[in-house]
Amino acid sequence: MLAANKIQEANRWQVVWGELVRSWIELRRYWFNTIGGLVSLYLLFLLLFLGTSLLTQRMTPSGEGSLEWLIGGYIIWSLAVFAYMSPAGIVTQGAREGTLEQMALSPWGLGWVMTGILLAKLLNDIVVTGLLLAVALLTSGQSLALPWGKVALLMVVVSLQGYAMGWAIAGLALNFKRIQSIYTLLQFSFIAALAVPWELQPLARLIPLRWPYYLMQGLLKPETEVASWSLEMIGCLLLSIGYLGLGWAVFNRSLQWARQMGHLGHY
Repeated sequence: MLAANKIQEANRWQVVWGELVRSWIELRRYWFNTIGGLVSLYLLFLLLFLGTSLLTQRMTPSGEGSLEWLIGGYIIWSLAVFAYMSPAGIVTQGAREGTLEQMALSPWGLGWVMTGILLAKLLNDIVVTGLLLAVALLTSGQSLALPWGKVALLMVVVSLQGYAMGWAIAGLALNFKRIQSIYTLLQFSFIAALAVPWELQPLARLIPLRWPYYLMQGLLKPETEVASWSLEMIGCLLLSIGYLGLGWAVFNRSLQWARQMGHLGHY
């Protein structure tokens, strides 16, 4: 019995490795779509950068400080969108292709299969977002001399908060299948969350993405005072884990309801 459990545990991590390999194969095989997505994201930043530069030059000739806020907000927003759309996208695609019920009936269950996919996608998202950050810094004339280890850790924290919302949305997708109308609403809500004044304490820390945005500003602009960055990072990480647990609980409850109602087999 113990040997069987060990084999199943090993197979679980093989799911993660298999999804990681599959994702990189897809990126390479569909290289045109991959490059097109990266170019689209860069063009979006370029439009924001040019618009912000023109506006700040008219308002304040130096324009100092505005670019760091723009770059930080763009990276946080992009990574959050990548993360929260992943769980719901898995459910929606599985429902459309008819593989959702197969994942649910696998030896590891729907939750672990989706977790394996998300862990593999997390690495991809961090690599892609890191490239976007480097290109954005070069475009805006900023220095690449950043504490990239801290930046990567902060990206993980942002992804955790995005996945927390994504798990909850995936629960809706299990039962209602098509929920694309909610995606746009959440994307705008992310922008509103980033715009919340940091002085509005303690509410600002509890709003998803606002705390990581504050910490990202401290990395991009060292003269911005972030007292005890490491302690702030630990608190933000604990909050993100709590959000992730809440989103996971919502997903599991929605999964139970979907099974009771027989929604897993409806495509």
